[in-house]
Amino acid sequence: MPYKDKEVENERRRELWHNRTPEQREKRRERERIRAQLPEQKQRRLATKIEVLTYYGKGILACVICGEVRLACLSIDHIDNNGAEERKSRIKYGFNVYKHLKSQGFPKGYQTLCMNCQFIKAHEYHY
Repeated sequence: MPYKDKEVENERRRELWHNRTPEQREKRRERERIRAQLPEQKQRRLATKIEVLTYYGKGILACVICGEVRLACLSIDHIDNNGAEERKSRIKYGFNVYKHLKSQGFPKGYQTLCMNCQFIKAHEYHY
C-alpha cells in the first residue's frame, strides 16, 4: 500500500499549492523574477570586468607584464602599491572595484596583471 500513501500525499500537496495565500504567491513570483535576472546580471558583470581589464591592459585583455590572457587569472593592480589604503578608505572589493573604476572614468594608477605577476610584484616590494 505505499503507492496509495504516496498518491494521498501528492494530492495533499496539490491542495496546499492551489490554496496558498496571495502574499505567498507574490513572494514566490518575486523570487522567480529575481532568479530569472541572474544570468543577465552575470553577463553584465562579466562585460564590465572585461571592459575594465582591457582598458588597463593597454587595450588588450592580457597581463601587461607576461601577456597571460586567461580571464580567471587576471585582476586589477595598483601601480603605486596603495591598494590597502584605498580599500580602507573606500571599502571596494570584488566586482565593486571594476564598477567603481568604470564609473570614475578609468582613473590612472591601475594596470591589469595576472595573479602570478601580482605575487611577484608584492614579493619584490616587500623584500
